[in-house]
Amino acid sequence: MKVIKKDGTLEKYNEQKIINAINKSAQRENFTFSQDEYGMICNRVINEIDEEDFENDEVPVGFIHNIVEKTLLDLFPKIGYQYQQYRNYKLDFVHMMDTVYEESQKIMYIGDKENSNTDSALVSTKRSLVLNELNKQLYKKFFLTVEERQAINDGYIYIHDMSARRDTMNCFRRDTRFITELGVRSFYDFKDGDNVKVLTHKGRWKNATVKSYGWQNINKVTFKRGSSKTKDVFCTANHRWILKDGSETTDLKIGDKLIAAPDITNYSWDELKKSEKLLWCLGFSMGDGSIVEDNKIPTMHVRLCGHKNEFANRFSDVGYSVTYPQSLYGDGIVRMVNIHEKKIPWLMLNCENIKYYIDGFLSADGALTNCENIKFRSVQVTGDLNNEIYDLLNIAGYYVTSTKNKTGEVTNYGVRKKTTINYQINSNQSDRTWKVKNIVPDCLNPKAEVWCLEVEDDHSFILEGGIPTGNCCLFNVAEVMRGGFEMGNVWYNEPKTLDTAFDVIGDITLSAASQEYGGFTLPQIDEVLVPYAKKSYEKYKHEFYDIADNLLDYRHSDFEQKANDYAMKKVERDMEQGYQGLEYKFNTVSSSRGDYPFITITFGLGTDPFAKMASKTFLRVHREGQGKDGNKKPVLFPKLVFLYTEELHGKGKVNEDLFEEGIKTSAKTMYPDWLSLDGDTTVSKMYHKYGKVISPMGKCKSAHVKRY
Repeated sequence: MKVIKKDGTLEKYNEQKIINAINKSAQRENFTFSQDEYGMICNRVINEIDEEDFENDEVPVGFIHNIVEKTLLDLFPKIGYQYQQYRNYKLDFVHMMDTVYEESQKIMYIGDKENSNTDSALVSTKRSLVLNELNKQLYKKFFLTVEERQAINDGYIYIHDMSARRDTMNCFRRDTRFITELGVRSFYDFKDGDNVKVLTHKGRWKNATVKSYGWQNINKVTFKRGSSKTKDVFCTANHRWILKDGSETTDLKIGDKLIAAPDITNYSWDELKKSEKLLWCLGFSMGDGSIVEDNKIPTMHVRLCGHKNEFANRFSDVGYSVTYPQSLYGDGIVRMVNIHEKKIPWLMLNCENIKYYIDGFLSADGALTNCENIKFRSVQVTGDLNNEIYDLLNIAGYYVTSTKNKTGEVTNYGVRKKTTINYQINSNQSDRTWKVKNIVPDCLNPKAEVWCLEVEDDHSFILEGGIPTGNCCLFNVAEVMRGGFEMGNVWYNEPKTLDTAFDVIGDITLSAASQEYGGFTLPQIDEVLVPYAKKSYEKYKHEFYDIADNLLDYRHSDFEQKANDYAMKKVERDMEQGYQGLEYKFNTVSSSRGDYPFITITFGLGTDPFAKMASKTFLRVHREGQGKDGNKKPVLFPKLVFLYTEELHGKGKVNEDLFEEGIKTSAKTMYPDWLSLDGDTTVSKMYHKYGKVISPMGKCKSAHVKRY
């Protein structure tokens, strides 16, 4: 007997294929068939086939599928339902591929005019557009809910760039917890756009913006550090991680080691302010102190037992008295007057000084280690302050790697009735960093709402347990070029002149923009170019010196002014030609996606002479356009966004001339867009509070300007 497959070819009947198919359905219900049940199902298939009179003993595969489905529904209804669903799943793919084929034919013979930044006459673009259509169908099938698909069909919502949205956000599941100035928090504690300070992998507290990025597929990444327990982190497959050697990756693999969490616990006692020393003493008293009546005045008494006597001078430094009663056999007693109860001094604490308070607490109650670079290994806390102490430990850099609940434990003093938690802590991971033990798709919640942070400067934060991670962030071209970088298989040295900087920026932009969907922004490009303009300026000044030396005219009194004028003119020419080069590159060289990337540049805040030169050049070159003489037109990319603030661009202010230049360009072309950094918007609040700009993707007039 032979089976007629769907494509019309013949294949010898093989009952093992039936067994494999029903096994896949059974696995979805965590069910295992016995050998007798396999035989019963296969025998029913054979009996049904025998009752039919098929010509040449050739049986259509669809007939076999129907028998198997009916048999499972009769005998194993849940398994039968899963088998039925899988068949429908395959039919969905057939319809999906039909849609893709129809669209591919249109693209090949008619073209595509959906986006102005794609030229469907190019072979490479046709190929990309066909792939985009497949990605679009896969996105609708696997990344959208039924309600979302229905809303699209009914015209209530429109999702842009569905063809490029798959696996583009590198973020965490919303329940992921991380170290903030408020303690250990999860993304559930914040709203999209909230601001909070977080600890970075460089040991600094930096401002961060909380971001929500929609729904994505999730992996479960299991980390292990030495003999400690494993930690599971749920994130997208391409999340950005910082490895032990300082390199970054969005393709984490089993065996990779992460960079060590920062050790922020070290300090010199002699260099502390008195207020910081006081915090240490208060922390110690929280661990080892007791409230007593001292001459009818409630006073905190701290007994310095054994080796703790070495801390007597610390209390004396702050002004507390230390006595040595004979009855205590050499132990000291610290009297802390006007402290009437044990409580955490919240009003005195912040994320920078908490470490002094916690170090005092651990010096009183913590378990010491024998390691040279790690002072404390654990601490046990009893009472109602466990949650607060947990947060303070992590903020202070004593990362809690595991906990053990000892409530109810039988001791020499009876049963522990109050909540008692033992915290295993680690402040220095330099010897043993977190290592990737396993990476698998999350089977319980394979798709989840993903969140991340945008962290200024360091672009990183620390997860619960002391696991460092990179953050999702806008592309930082200045940081990429600084010190050189590797792209593809080639190492790029940091540019030494302005013209080279423009060439490198063009290469970086085309490569990076092709790896994401939507617009690509080069923020505050005028300030990015300043160091390279200065290098060119110095080069041209020395060039002038060489010329002058040969001509023997360097004795003139205005020699330095002439050198400056010569160098500035050359730099201005490089600025003009470099920007023209970007305009030609961005509008003629398609990316690997087959399109001309939607590039935006923002500028206007730089007050350095070279930053102002860059801004004026961008505006002038865009205004004059490209093309033949007499028929020049402004190009499409890059889009220009002018960052406006009254304090810089108002009447008589340092950058008023830039504003006037922008108005000239706006009067002749559609651009620049104007982004106001004044007012009551989130963008303006971020700028005036932190001095940071949230650069947009320029696509429409985005803000008002007060005067014209």
